[in-house]
Amino acid sequence: MRSATARSPTRGAARSSNASRANVALLTTAPAPVSVPPFREARAAGVTLFGGNDGIRDAWTPFGSPDMLERAKLIAMRYDLRRDDDLAAAFDCVAGEAVRGCGFAQYGLAAGMRADLVLVDAETVAQAVAMCPPRRFVMANGTPISADFTR
Repeated sequence: MRSATARSPTRGAARSSNASRANVALLTTAPAPVSVPPFREARAAGVTLFGGNDGIRDAWTPFGSPDMLERAKLIAMRYDLRRDDDLAAAFDCVAGEAVRGCGFAQYGLAAGMRADLVLVDAETVAQAVAMCPPRRFVMANGTPISADFTR
């Protein structure tokens, strides 16, 4: 199935521009068999396109997981993102863009901010997305949690 924007790039660009001006955020779970918001066009227009999931191995999909690094990999695969900068953009969908899309204030790596952190053995964000290495350390809201929470 092709998206409406694939059939009409000009119309898709206009939609993305309107969405950006209206401060609309779009969520994608990167579903395989259905149309998805246009990744590059939305980002180029300044639309917040963020990734997440709405179920953990539920009736809708067996691929649900609370692991956002894994979700970034699914986003990269769904949107055919292959270059390192594209893989980093897929990660941004579940990190910085997700913060904006969810409307979180006071978020980041600074004193007094919510501390969500995952440490992996990877040289770059792109490598982390592509390889999804084992989690060495996971912290949620300042509390260390089990690194194998998705397994």
